Amino acid sequence: MSAVMRPSNLVEGRPWHFMHLAEHLRPDEQANWLAITGMDTYQPDVAVKAMLATPGMAFAIVDAQGIPVVGGGFTNLRGNAWSCWMVGTPEGWESHWRSITRGVRWVMAEMFAAGATRLEVMTLATREAAMTWYERALGMECEGILRAAGAHGEDLAMYARTTGENR
Repeated sequence: MSAVMRPSNLVEGRPWHFMHLAEHLRPDEQANWLAITGMDTYQPDVAVKAMLATPGMAFAIVDAQGIPVVGGGFTNLRGNAWSCWMVGTPEGWESHWRSITRGVRWVMAEMFAAGATRLEVMTLATREAAMTWYERALGMECEGILRAAGAHGEDLAMYARTTGENR
């Protein structure tokens, strides 16, 4: 367990959180979802079903009224290596980026405390703001660009943080 107290706006992800997020998803995250899933068009009802069917843990970060601003989770890949996923609203990122960062950093610390050795995420290589956030705010390192690895030939960037990287 982390010595840092759990942020009060970090809650267990519930189906209604992800339905709200799927219906209000940022356009760049819609494009990312299409590149990862292979779908041709973004459909919130299909996206929420996929989010809910994703194995592993899920969380949401909510605003003062309890409305989700982001949600995400970690899926076990193999052993102690986990894949991260997260979705959010434009308003959420604009107004709550600090609390989002605090919450995600707390979850990552808990994952490492529970034995994770690697946390990774793939994103469209065109999502410069997301990539900057992974590096500067979450202490992840870009491990490379996977050329034409997206479902429609998009370039994807692989980011990871491993045990012992104190950033």
